[in-house]
Amino acid sequence: MRTLAAIYRLTNNPTVAREERAALAARALAIAVANDAPPSARLTFDLPGRVDAVTDIWRPGVFERTLTPMVSEPVYANDPQARAAIRLMMVDGAVARTRKSEKNDTAIVTLRQVADDKALKPNDPLRVGALIRIASIEERNGEIDAARATFASSGLTANQCAIMDAPPKMVSQPGSEAFPMEAMRWGFEGWTQVQFDIGADGNVINQRALLSYPPFIFSEAGTKFFTKAKYAKTYRPDGGLGCGATTTRIKFLLPDSARRGS
Repeated sequence: MRTLAAIYRLTNNPTVAREERAALAARALAIAVANDAPPSARLTFDLPGRVDAVTDIWRPGVFERTLTPMVSEPVYANDPQARAAIRLMMVDGAVARTRKSEKNDTAIVTLRQVADDKALKPNDPLRVGALIRIASIEERNGEIDAARATFASSGLTANQCAIMDAPPKMVSQPGSEAFPMEAMRWGFEGWTQVQFDIGADGNVINQRALLSYPPFIFSEAGTKFFTKAKYAKTYRPDGGLGCGATTTRIKFLLPDSARRGS
């Protein structure tokens, strides 16, 4: 089990190359199968291993096509938690790649399979997570009454829902004007780690720079970037946070012309 724990940390290390992560995941899955690990434990390595093995996973539809066969495989199909988890991941991947104008009807069908799965308890986190995702999609589709009813069926209070929903998708962001002019004149590149909250309306609030490199140069630019960013709307009955304490790193890279001139 120590070997699996070590491999798990490596497969989640962003410095490890994709091909190496895929090989490590395959090795871990073989160990899990040999030790008769439960489906949920196997899924921990099987799913990312399959994703990392596909070079064009970013293309529309590829992520979903990669995961879809897993739902029918006996080891996962016969386990309510595993099949629900796969479906939620399929939807989260699909929604993240969906254009703003599209309605995500297929996603709702998949989520309903989780929400209506009689093998899951009414308060199962996966079932509740499916309902919250449905409510958010219905809200974005303009179906407010349906979103309200779906949310009510989840049994959550307004301040609980943000921890069960998928992170909202960024739908717009500033362009090259976000790069600080002073840094560009000096030929500096860098990054800022920013934490912020996302309102149910998709607006960013309470943004704060946690760490920057070089220090101080990009902190203000990083926080200003997110004042102009916009995320997908989520349904919250009180209009509260769609997602709290989101943390991300924004990189400031000079255009090629500026690099040549520096």
